[in-house]
Amino acid sequence: VISVISQLLGWLMNGLYEGLYALGTEKIGYSIIIYTLIVYLILLPVQIRTQKQSKMMSYIQPEMNIIQKRYRGRKDQDSMMRMNQEMQEVYAKYGFSPYGSCLPLGIQMVLLIGVYQVIYHIPGYVSKIGNLFSGVAEKISGSSGAVAYLTQYIADQRIRVTVGDALTSTNIIDTLYLLKPSQWTELINAGAMSDFSSDLTQLSSNLSQLPFFYV
Repeated sequence: VISVISQLLGWLMNGLYEGLYALGTEKIGYSIIIYTLIVYLILLPVQIRTQKQSKMMSYIQPEMNIIQKRYRGRKDQDSMMRMNQEMQEVYAKYGFSPYGSCLPLGIQMVLLIGVYQVIYHIPGYVSKIGNLFSGVAEKISGSSGAVAYLTQYIADQRIRVTVGDALTSTNIIDTLYLLKPSQWTELINAGAMSDFSSDLTQLSSNLSQLPFFYV
């Protein structure tokens, strides 16, 4: 489910960026702002429902406390059944479902995870940005020495990229996207990456449009 939501949100992000790009705005930060506002508007009805459920529970809780107090210390099956029945009657009186907040919370959680996935892996969802990385990523993936170095670098720097049996072009793109300025300098100057230093330098000079704070 999360992968489907992430893909849909990725299409939204890509569409926003394509639209802003056509208007002459290339910085991804603007797309992130609009994207976040749209997701917030999608979640607004869910949040309102959750707040209503919470407020309703504040009215119900005193009556529930009275029922629980009445049956306190009575653990026999008959007493438990009567207590549950009385509690259900209170719920019915107010038209409240004790499980009604679970679905809205689940929807919010899934959407927020999807939002995080898209923002954290923007090159994988926004084609124009992904294209900035793809060429150098393909070159690096074809060099066993560079792959070995970058794999170790990811581990040493604790870069949050999941690497399977081998570092792929996708992993490399995710890694390059997450690098800090100081890490870019270190990577460009690394001996194992010397064959790609000019490509990395060119790529790093094009990335000022990407971070959110460069809006």
